[in-house]
Amino acid sequence: MTSSDDLRWEPPGPGSWKLDRVHFPRPMTHLAAENFGPSFLAGFREGSRRYGTLMDGPRFVPVNRFVYSQAVAAGRARGGGPTPWFVFRLRHRVYPELRRRKRSAARAFADKRWREDVRQWERQVKPASVARHTALLDREPPAMSEAELSRHLQDCSANARDMIAAHARFTFAAMIPTGDFMAHTTRWTGKTIPELMPLMAGASPASSGWLPEAGALVNAIRADPEAAALLDSDEPPAEILEHLRSANAAVGEAMRRWLVVFGYRVVAGYDIADPLALDQPDLLLEALRRFAYEGRHDDSEIAEAAAAEVREQVPAEQRESFDGLLQEARATYYLRDERGLYTDSCANGVLQRAVLEVGRRAVTAGRVHDARHALEAGTAELEQLIAGDGGPEADELAARDAYRRHTSGRAAPPRLGDAPVNPPPLDWLSPPLRRVAAALFTTMGQMGDAPGVAAAAEREVITGRGACAGVYEGTARLVHTPHEIGAIQPGDVLVTPSTSPSFTVVLPRIAAIVTDHGGVLSHAAIVAREYGLPAVVGCQVAMTTIPDGARIRVDADAGEVTLLGR
Repeated sequence: MTSSDDLRWEPPGPGSWKLDRVHFPRPMTHLAAENFGPSFLAGFREGSRRYGTLMDGPRFVPVNRFVYSQAVAAGRARGGGPTPWFVFRLRHRVYPELRRRKRSAARAFADKRWREDVRQWERQVKPASVARHTALLDREPPAMSEAELSRHLQDCSANARDMIAAHARFTFAAMIPTGDFMAHTTRWTGKTIPELMPLMAGASPASSGWLPEAGALVNAIRADPEAAALLDSDEPPAEILEHLRSANAAVGEAMRRWLVVFGYRVVAGYDIADPLALDQPDLLLEALRRFAYEGRHDDSEIAEAAAAEVREQVPAEQRESFDGLLQEARATYYLRDERGLYTDSCANGVLQRAVLEVGRRAVTAGRVHDARHALEAGTAELEQLIAGDGGPEADELAARDAYRRHTSGRAAPPRLGDAPVNPPPLDWLSPPLRRVAAALFTTMGQMGDAPGVAAAAEREVITGRGACAGVYEGTARLVHTPHEIGAIQPGDVLVTPSTSPSFTVVLPRIAAIVTDHGGVLSHAAIVAREYGLPAVVGCQVAMTTIPDGARIRVDADAGEVTLLGR
């Protein structure tokens, strides 16, 4: 499949389906699609039951390898399948699951269940995830027999599925306290959610790349004069990184730990075929030097000043509640990005390493043209490539690779199937269900594109949402696919469809961010705020309006991007 011209766009099931351009702006690989949708739905459903929300999904299904999502209501439809909103809405008053969700929602707020989730994340899930990635990376695929490589591939794929489920399970701890704070504060003050986002600045250090592993590595390097000199040397970036990895016990071990969570992550998306940070040693080294020379970027003073200003506009009798809600939101906000950075982002990199070994052997056997083409194979097809028996032809895998690399998300319709049906109105619900639904929908509503945003008629001024205040003029660098990030030069403005949290590897080079998709709680917006980069998100037409290399002004205060010269 090499062209989108003759594709048929049929809904994958009944109901309404929405194209997910924020998380998946390009076609997915077959293996990523196999792993992602079922695992995310399973993890999300587990968290939903715990917090008493009425949404058990989104359910993700690929159509022509573009990802479409559908909201799935709590419970199961007849036959055991997920219940879409339009079914749930008709029979919700007698739906037994409603009573169970009501009790869970009440307990979630009474017990502040997100606090327990944060403890579980810090003490169990995060360290266990790193341990699993490390154990898989300690294996050497080139030395494996065919049977051993097959088992290793299965282990890596299982790890990816488990990590996707964990990512989804912690969605509620990451979103509900933030959404609850925003929903209450907008009602108390009349402020918009974008106006409240400065209060979150500095609450997610991982979004700027400052992980505990980075701090430990920086401390080890500073304590070792030889390592510090090496970091500052003019040697090629790849050699510096390798020397640090093989250095003395303290530096070498810290470097290896950092590379597990930073180097092996996919840098720009959620697919196993996206490049790893290790594939760009110059960018990886720049990130490490930034941590060592500048330390953590901290905007906590800005957040405190913004909070004090907003607090003055809260009715006096609600200020104590405002303080408590803000504290809970800031304590859990970091999970929004960190839950993915430690789970599926790394797991996809670990899985990619295993698949590439399959590809290298298939190249030697004359079965594929390029080792990376194996990333386009599904699970069963990879097993066939390992066994040397059957499977896709080399030209077919090459065609899949070309399709994924060169087909824009604009080729896919924004919606398939029926007209969208809204979830149950909040006033239908009891107070606990109403509160949890308001919190979740408030957060999710700020992750996607804003309706009605479009370029000005002259197509010289593009409007979007200001995600991080500031104004910057510089060179626009268009990044259509993750493989183009190496073209970014210091001081460039990153212009791209959307970003993931893993894009932090390019932060030392860019001075501003412009995206076509995403809202003020999208990953691009969070990353921009944590690093203090002017950002305008959800522009919709930036990629088709701004020429690569053009000079532009990013005015995040006004939510505008102006084309100054081509």
